[in-house]
Amino acid sequence: MDKQKESLIQYGLIVIFSNGFGLIGIVLISYIFDIMIPTLIIALTQMVLRPSAGGAHCSSPFNCNFLGFAIMPVLGYGVSLFLHAAETYKLIYITVAFIIGLYGILKSAPYFTQNKPRALSRNRLLKNRSIVFSLIIYILSSVFIFFSIDVWSLGMSTALLWQGVMLLPVGIRSINSVDSFLNRLLSK
Repeated sequence: MDKQKESLIQYGLIVIFSNGFGLIGIVLISYIFDIMIPTLIIALTQMVLRPSAGGAHCSSPFNCNFLGFAIMPVLGYGVSLFLHAAETYKLIYITVAFIIGLYGILKSAPYFTQNKPRALSRNRLLKNRSIVFSLIIYILSSVFIFFSIDVWSLGMSTALLWQGVMLLPVGIRSINSVDSFLNRLLSK
């Protein structure tokens, strides 16, 4: 096996174990705060979007999981609060989330850092897949709102919004800043 294939397999195994641990941690934290359903919807939607679109990344699996443990439940809590809003505001929210998500995807997807190996020849495929996923999420969110399945609609839209932000310079700079802070804090 050549070095590139070995690197991809090693990276894949790290991602599988890290994502599994991260998802378990997010589920436990959100269960404690009684926001498990919206948080889980956001996390699962992100697991569909993220491999194609990429986005801001931390420099280590520990930092990534730590940030996920903090951010995903906060997003889930926001969704749980927004469930009580008027339908008009929910429709506006899912549309704005779609616009921001799609804008981030069109502008930057796929966005991967150097320590995230991938085949450059797949960039167009990944961007197109991200666009299709965002359209599907928007359509499903609209259908769910129509049938009053608001937690799914708002959760999926929030994941799309978050994905878009993580592809924009403000999201990338924010994650890099928090990542650097965590690295300095942990190195002491």
